[in-house]
Amino acid sequence: MGLSAAAVLQQVTGIESTRALWIGAFIASGVPDLDVFLRFVGKDGPRYHRNASHSFLTLVALWITVVGISFGLDLNLGWGLLFAWLAALLTHPMLDYLTTGTELAKVGYGIALWWPASRTRYFSKRVRLARNRGETRRSWDYVPQALEEIIRLGPFAAGAVLLAYFLT
Repeated sequence: MGLSAAAVLQQVTGIESTRALWIGAFIASGVPDLDVFLRFVGKDGPRYHRNASHSFLTLVALWITVVGISFGLDLNLGWGLLFAWLAALLTHPMLDYLTTGTELAKVGYGIALWWPASRTRYFSKRVRLARNRGETRRSWDYVPQALEEIIRLGPFAAGAVLLAYFLT
């Protein structure tokens, strides 16, 4: 979905389709889940996963840092590319909201969208885009879950890209 958000921005704004656009959007769309690596240092559970790394405030601050670095190093990335990366980055917590239902919320796995301003965790009371399932502890269990989400979300991503293509 992050790549489709970047594709929509690319179509709407007319920015050039480059490797930097697609590689950056791919990386940006996965950045919020870097918090899963905290489990390797003993930081696991709802207190760490989908907390600060999924906050719009944190992600915008990260993006502003990337913008500052790109201008400081005179990389000439362009605003269109940078906004496409931002779209890919912010799509992640929104999708996690739509795929986190009441079962996960009961054990604290909502999405901390406004951390640190608010510690409230948000979740979809009626999961619309994925099956409402519990959190897993085994790494291999993520593979079928990821495939299921790709199957369920893929048509939405493709539809967004096609709509942007035909409207521009």
